[in-house]
Amino acid sequence: MNARTNFTDASEYPDFSSLSEPDIEEIVASYAAACTVANPEQRKQFFRTMMTAIIRSERMRVISDEAAAIAKKRAEQEEQRANVDPLTGLYNKAFLENAIGRFLELTTAANLSKRKKQTTGLLLYIDLDSFKPINDQAGHAAGDAALQSASFSLVARITERPDMSDKEDEVLEQLRESLRETDIVARVGGDEFAIFLAGTDLKDAHVVIGKIQDTLDNLSVIHNARTFKFGGSMGIAEIRAGMSVKEVFDAADKNMFENKERRKGQGQAPVR
Repeated sequence: MNARTNFTDASEYPDFSSLSEPDIEEIVASYAAACTVANPEQRKQFFRTMMTAIIRSERMRVISDEAAAIAKKRAEQEEQRANVDPLTGLYNKAFLENAIGRFLELTTAANLSKRKKQTTGLLLYIDLDSFKPINDQAGHAAGDAALQSASFSLVARITERPDMSDKEDEVLEQLRESLRETDIVARVGGDEFAIFLAGTDLKDAHVVIGKIQDTLDNLSVIHNARTFKFGGSMGIAEIRAGMSVKEVFDAADKNMFENKERRKGQGQAPVR
């Protein structure tokens, strides 16, 4: 590398943050050699300016690191906005559909490889009962509170945690973190929710399904000192290799409406 004889301008020095250690050593040696023919004052200026260039390069590296951290945080925020329902904090339908799609791809591949035991999953589709009267009687703020309460109750039940409805804002995120990585609770419509249980069949999940229905039969929310009771009807679809995402949702939705009509006939599901 060519040595410089102008030691007074730090901008003439390279950006050390982008160089390897051997390159920096070579540059320093080259400039030091030039200093041997300079007077003492020039040598002092050389080292002063060299340090300025190094400090400048380090500042540039720090700024670059900070910019990268900010960009990463913004990307994570954008991803969350794309995947999470802002009202309830649950995943949205698009995220759930993608998760089930990936699961179907894996199970289909496993089936083609002739594995002895086929991996299955379940989609539980939930439609709230008596939700519209809450909106009509107490307004949308009460309806939003009911949706948030239902979301909290479903996640709490899936994670086998006790009811802590008086602390919902504080513990909902903790409850979500307690979910198995393969469990997804999502809000898929205005008053519709879905739960995806991967690697589970009806036989294995009958206990948790019963607990979820028990939770749906006892939903309530307090808004402006008024207590509103509401419920939910649930449909179940077993997810197997070869199905499409639409077929899974259609099967769960169909089963949910059949159960809703049956519950209405038994006086268990009030008219929405």
